[in-house]
Amino acid sequence: MNCDIIIPVWNQMQLTKECIDSIIRHTFSPYRLIVIDNGSQRQTKEYLEELTRNNNILITIIRNETNLGYIKAVNQGLQISYGDYVCLLNNDTKVGEGWVKELINVAQSNPEIGIVTPRNANANRKGKELKGKWIEISFATSFCILIKRKEIQKIGLLDEAYGIGFWEDTDYCQRAKNTGYFCALAKSAYVYHYAHKTFDYIYHGYISIVREIGHIQCTGIRTKTACTIARPDSPACCCYTSFNRTVGIGGANINILSCIRCRRVG
Repeated sequence: MNCDIIIPVWNQMQLTKECIDSIIRHTFSPYRLIVIDNGSQRQTKEYLEELTRNNNILITIIRNETNLGYIKAVNQGLQISYGDYVCLLNNDTKVGEGWVKELINVAQSNPEIGIVTPRNANANRKGKELKGKWIEISFATSFCILIKRKEIQKIGLLDEAYGIGFWEDTDYCQRAKNTGYFCALAKSAYVYHYAHKTFDYIYHGYISIVREIGHIQCTGIRTKTACTIARPDSPACCCYTSFNRTVGIGGANINILSCIRCRRVG
């Protein structure tokens, strides 16, 4: 079983290098890197171009002249991927030994598992006794998620209505659930995540808005960033609140949207 690893990149050359170096060191099953360069400046661009001349790495680079955002970049990678599994990986991560193999092992252990995520390497590591073990979780965070090819064929790409990023992973997991799959956490796969390094670099204003949205009172069951509204026509609708305005951040206009499914605003 082979895996396509999709990594969106916008500058952050040192973090990107650490991420890719860790993949090369710690990935022992067949894989291909698909790196989407979202208009990076010269240093990062040249580093990525140099990787294509390394005969020891199977890598495809997609170059965008402007930053299209995380979701569109991932979808570009998904559209050219052909692996039995696809891993969406942030560039502000460092993977642990045998990470992909363990994620795939968990995915293969149950036909109803559609998405697998690792433990953050900040968690207390356990030994080999956890290999192959997993727990079902409600949603997986897209700093690192492994998706079965069959699931991608069934539910398609990430929803670009979520703009530059945030909540698209929750939405994708919900869509997977709606087609009979569930998400699992692999107890013996570890990936260290620095968290929000690219977003903090440009969209720190947007992140503060997101955090503020997460504390708005909504009808339904509140989570950290969303509420789940029970409706007859949409029994499991991830409903996101909105300021109903466009915010200019980092040279881009970011639309803060209400739920694209039920259009409800908290």
